[in-house]
Order: sequence, then structure tokens, then C-alpha cells
Amino acid sequence: AQAFLFPQTWFAMLLVQASVAPASFFAQSIAMWAYLNEPREADRDAVVSAARLWELVGGLLYILVVAGSSVAAGLDDLDTARVGQAVAAALGGALLAGSWAVFGERDARRSRPAGEALWLSGFTSLWTTARWMATDEPRLARLLGAICFIDSAAGATVSMTVVYLTQQIGVPGSEIA
Repeated sequence: AQAFLFPQTWFAMLLVQASVAPASFFAQSIAMWAYLNEPREADRDAVVSAARLWELVGGLLYILVVAGSSVAAGLDDLDTARVGQAVAAALGGALLAGSWAVFGERDARRSRPAGEALWLSGFTSLWTTARWMATDEPRLARLLGAICFIDSAAGATVSMTVVYLTQQIGVPGSEIA
């Protein structure tokens, strides 16, 4: 969403980012966890350690690519942010698609009801779980709802604050740290 930021669209992009980002993250997570078994603790620790290492390497490479592109093309702060978002979306999408391709075939952890569409099955299961939480575990439902809201609101607010400061108030991007 931030690749399409302009002074006239910042509020609309804030709403898009605050709604689409958590929805797509949770949809991908639900699809992924539907086919994974609970890992053993030793396996989980190894996977988390490797993932954190690759996260660090990926973040450093991302900074180098975006900063290098910005310097080479002589971009200002706003155009650098747009390039950064475009690079993040393109590479993130490609890596996500690639990871699903490597994921391979595996048996589902549970069967779906006869006649239910595959694309609808996950949403139906999620709705059933949400309804169960709302009636049997309302405190858990409120906690998860608060976490979802806080996470998306914090992410959107932090990133959109920079845009607001530069575009609406006129603070130079070099003074925002």
C-alpha cells in the first residue's frame, strides 16, 4: 500500500494497510498451519534459530538493495519509501510463492465435510472456532481480537506517521529517526 502513497491518498492507504495486511497474514498462516503437525521441541528450536538467521540476512540484503537503488537513482525520501515497498512486496510475494512450491504434497490433518468447497473449508473452520471462543472462552476471544487490532494498528500507525509528518507537516525525512 505504501508504494502508492501520495499526499491525497495517505488516509486511504492507511485503511488499506490496516485491514489487508493482517487479513492476508492470517489467511496465509491458517493455510500453512492446516497442513503442519506440531513440531517436536528440538525441531522447533532449530527451525526458529535458522529462521531468525535468515531474517537477519534478508533484512541486511533488503537495506543494501533499497539504499543502493536510492543512491544510484538519486531518489528522495518518498520515492525511496516507494521503492522499498515495491521491493518488499515483489520479493516477499515471490519468496512466499516459492516456499509454498517447496512445501510439497502432504496429507491434510483433518478431512473436510462432503460437498464443502476447499476454498470455503478453512473459513468455515475459522468461523466455527471463532464462534466457539465467543461463547465458551470469551476472554480468549477478546484477547485475540485485541492482539489482532493492536498489531495491525501499531504497524499501520508507525509507518503512516512518517508519511503524515513528511507530507502534511513538512518535516524532512532526514530528520525523522
